[in-house]
Amino acid sequence: MSISFRSSLFPKGRQQKTFRARFSRQSPEDDFGIIVTPANSSPYSLLLVVDFGSNSSAARWNYANPTYAVQVGFAILEVNGSRPVGEMMALFRSELTIDLLVSSHTSWREQRVLEDARRDYILISTVESLPRVRACDCNADTCVICLDEVAPAQELVRLPCRHAFHLHCVKTWLTTCN
Repeated sequence: MSISFRSSLFPKGRQQKTFRARFSRQSPEDDFGIIVTPANSSPYSLLLVVDFGSNSSAARWNYANPTYAVQVGFAILEVNGSRPVGEMMALFRSELTIDLLVSSHTSWREQRVLEDARRDYILISTVESLPRVRACDCNADTCVICLDEVAPAQELVRLPCRHAFHLHCVKTWLTTCN
């Protein structure tokens, strides 16, 4: 594990912390428990940490290494020595162990991307936890978001207002129109 501090990139009194972290999982079907998003559309961008699973490899790392805890808002600069975003994302999906180069510093632009990604993640997680109902049980014959007809046995998501919609329509509507 290595760590370096560079204070020139931070406001007065705050230091940048760059360190290595290692997460492991039992199989590719398991999850590292870390949600990331690219900081921008550049292939040589970085990944921003959006959220963690509570009982995950990332949470266990943070518990065992409090000085080098990976936190929401930190930037992942490389995964297993790879820096292109597409390769980093592929390594998250395919590898059983990942070595991360992590930085506590992100720019204000990256923080805006992070805020949007966290909002979308929370909205989608909330929508996915909403009750499902059959269209015939809620007297729905049309999804009023996409205006497609729904079959009586089709499963819809019911919002607290009691309206029901296609799951993918609600996700899109809340993350793009909110």
